[in-house]
Amino acid sequence: MKRWRVGLWVMVGAALPACARGRCGEGTVDVGRECVPTLQCGEGTVDVDGLCWPEGDACGLGTVSRGGQCWSLSVQPAGLPFPAGDAYDVTQGNHGYYSHSDEDVYAVDFNTPEGSEVAAMRAGRVLAARDDSNTGCGDESCADQANYVILDHGDGTRSHYLHLQLDGALVEPGQLVGKGEVIGLSGNTGWSSGPHLHVEFDDPLGMSLPIAFDELLELSDGLAYAGEVFESQNEAEPAPAAMDWSECPEDLFLFMGVWVEPGLPCAAVAPDTELSVSGLVVPRTGKVSIATFSDTRGEWFYECAPTSTEGDFTVNVTLGSQRYVNTAYLMVAAADSNCYTLQGWDASVSLFIVP
Repeated sequence: MKRWRVGLWVMVGAALPACARGRCGEGTVDVGRECVPTLQCGEGTVDVDGLCWPEGDACGLGTVSRGGQCWSLSVQPAGLPFPAGDAYDVTQGNHGYYSHSDEDVYAVDFNTPEGSEVAAMRAGRVLAARDDSNTGCGDESCADQANYVILDHGDGTRSHYLHLQLDGALVEPGQLVGKGEVIGLSGNTGWSSGPHLHVEFDDPLGMSLPIAFDELLELSDGLAYAGEVFESQNEAEPAPAAMDWSECPEDLFLFMGVWVEPGLPCAAVAPDTELSVSGLVVPRTGKVSIATFSDTRGEWFYECAPTSTEGDFTVNVTLGSQRYVNTAYLMVAAADSNCYTLQGWDASVSLFIVP
């Protein structure tokens, strides 16, 4: 949806009086030596990036409405990932040399002893959980030994809580959880050089997103950093009565030349789901490729279909349990006349199989 300009404001023009820098009167601001009226948002609207937006759901592309305000999906509002009153320091923050690079660049590690309670940073629905591991080590070879909880937040984002102890996942896939609710017990499993809790928010392609912790907004614009102990104010809230699984944004596969219709799952599917993928191929190549990666066979499978002369398509893909037991990876791409995609990809959507 487009941003609505609903407040009263004045464009800078020749009629505005010039004034010395810093000498603008009340209700104005100095912009390039011109006194410009400041933006005054009316009742029922909120100032977002210098524009008056209606409160509620009238948020634009790349934003989502939370608490009557439009938040950028690139910065995630969150509570600290432990119950109110608990306090821990950061052992590795954003861009950490040890392991916070590439897709995990915005992850945060907290110095939590084994058995420490882990709380949901935001309300969500449990997408996946594991707690059968009791092993780990200090290098990447042990990464697949980590216990974890993953929450889907219904807006295309997920939060991850890693390195939980054996039997340390206290929730089940499909369960609704409230912000601040205890969902696990921290540990030392997987790629871990010592007991700690790793948290991050991801977009639908698994790329980490910056986190703005509620408790740190005044201190550091929400950024958690090493060198200080942070006390949680993340009070437990009731779980939401209902929450839909995330759907893929219409522009998610645009880097592969495809718009998708709303409704395409982007988090969870039931076993043996028939996935219906519709959309528009932007380059008029005449073909579309739907690729899914099988977790049981360790290979990609491709469905190639023609498009209309306008580029429209609908393809049905069965995610049968003989190929997809826990996870199916998904990619939608424009394809040439021989059904080859026009480029490769380094990230794809993970669809968890949730009964």
